[in-house]
Amino acid sequence: MAYCSECSAPLPADALACPACGAMTGARAHAEDERVDVPPFDLARLRSELAASVAPRYEVLKQLGGGGMGTVFLAREPALKRLVAIKVLAPSLAADQTAVARFEREARMAAALSHPNVVQVYGVGETNAAKLPYIVMQYVAGKPLDVLIAEWKAEAEKQGTGVGERDARRILGEVAAALAVAHERDFVHRDVKPSNIMVEAAAGRAIVVDFGVAAAASAAARSDYPALTARGLLFGTLEYMSPEQAEGGVVDAKSDVYSLGLVAYELLSGELPYWAGSVSGWIEAHAKTVPAPLSWRRPDLSPALTGLVSRCLAKSPVHRPSAAEVAHALLPSTEADPQWPPPGLGALRGRARTLGGVALGATAAGLVAFLVLAAPPDAISFGADWWIRFRPVQEAAATALGVRSVASTDGSAAAALWRIVVCAGIGGFVIGLWTVLALAGGALPVLVRGHRVGWTWDTLTDVAADPDGRTGLLARHPE
Repeated sequence: MAYCSECSAPLPADALACPACGAMTGARAHAEDERVDVPPFDLARLRSELAASVAPRYEVLKQLGGGGMGTVFLAREPALKRLVAIKVLAPSLAADQTAVARFEREARMAAALSHPNVVQVYGVGETNAAKLPYIVMQYVAGKPLDVLIAEWKAEAEKQGTGVGERDARRILGEVAAALAVAHERDFVHRDVKPSNIMVEAAAGRAIVVDFGVAAAASAAARSDYPALTARGLLFGTLEYMSPEQAEGGVVDAKSDVYSLGLVAYELLSGELPYWAGSVSGWIEAHAKTVPAPLSWRRPDLSPALTGLVSRCLAKSPVHRPSAAEVAHALLPSTEADPQWPPPGLGALRGRARTLGGVALGATAAGLVAFLVLAAPPDAISFGADWWIRFRPVQEAAATALGVRSVASTDGSAAAALWRIVVCAGIGGFVIGLWTVLALAGGALPVLVRGHRVGWTWDTLTDVAADPDGRTGLLARHPE
């Protein structure tokens, strides 16, 4: 009987692909010797043996999940009072050296990556009796991304709302950041898909798991992580493979970016950009089919996000961005901004601009008052007390009985307007001058105190003149 080395499912005779997981396999690639006795998969016995092997350090609580490669159990570490996940290799694969090597590779590669978005490995071991390898790793209290995508899709069909752009940016950006760290170590994940991305329920943090099929990209890394190859077999998941990976070409970091683009497309639209019913159909789709623009399915998304997803799905690796570029485009900048204003100088922040604005307004008001006083209208007569009271000139010519004097009416209106402008100008000048003096008086002690503790006059001037710290002057802290 032949078994798939991806999921250990039985393979029909002359099968070109695994009917369970879709992994491509030659007709004889995974043929096993008919005399090999494959032990039955007994969950209760496996749990009992694992519990005895990890005790007393860990207490096995329950099964979390499982697949063809192994089973994951939830356990508790009493000493540190934390929950952990223990992944143990399936008994049916214990005699498969390739599967064992892949299992060990997953632990070593994940342990070599220290990043908040990569699952942490706490230790490895093997069971006492059956010698089944296991990995003790971080327990992520959440759901796989494929489950969340299905939930969001159902919500979109009922209520017309799916995953928001902000949440999608955070999830995809964190996955890209994790892949960027792996690529820096010359690791290629090769199986980026929603089911290998866990999302914490509490914080919403995305964590990349399952480095079992990861590959070393450089010669130096391959010396520590030799390739696990099999004739006629492609590692990964066909639906999320890059064109070069599906065609058996060279797989590098840009292949992971393509897979991330497929994950992004599915996350945002609820489905993959294309679908095929056969291995050859998937290979052709990845190589030739142009995805429908994401903006057609989600017109509410920003052009920057839809354009980035399109770039990730470029057929040629050279046209795809790096994982680090994707993370930089999706996540807020992690660069620490300098503190502005410097400590203790908050009272000076932008004070010079405020002073300048008030002084300019006071000057303008005073200038208007001066010009208006210098050119009074003809209807105004100045007396000894002109600065207190202005009187309109009396009309010398009498008007006919019952006839209203238009000139007299115009003169009174001009006099009233003139008085309003003069009073407003003088009032504005006085108020502005008082404000300038008050602001300057409040800033002066801060300037003196700041200079006494060591801040230079350049820094003090910069803080007073620039509220955002963007003038180009450098704040120099005392040595």
